[in-house]
Amino acid sequence: MGTGRPSIIAEAYLDQCSSILNIFDATIQDGIVLAEIHLYSTLLKILKAPRPMPMSGKPKELSQWHEKWGHLLGMATSDHLVQQPY
Repeated sequence: MGTGRPSIIAEAYLDQCSSILNIFDATIQDGIVLAEIHLYSTLLKILKAPRPMPMSGKPKELSQWHEKWGHLLGMATSDHLVQQPY
């Protein structure tokens, strides 16, 4: 049963999520969860407004996500993330 609300997190809330990493007890796992939230949000945006694939073979938004969060992919605690060569 659905509530009728969209299944995405509002952009305003996503912008506030990064503040969780500023707390004293923030862990790498917190960063990974935040990166996943941003990845899913980015993928939803890409799927909502499909456009031709760029010559590089990857959407600009995914490149931007990887630039900001990609360093977490190489960490041992990020085994649950799909490690793709972006």
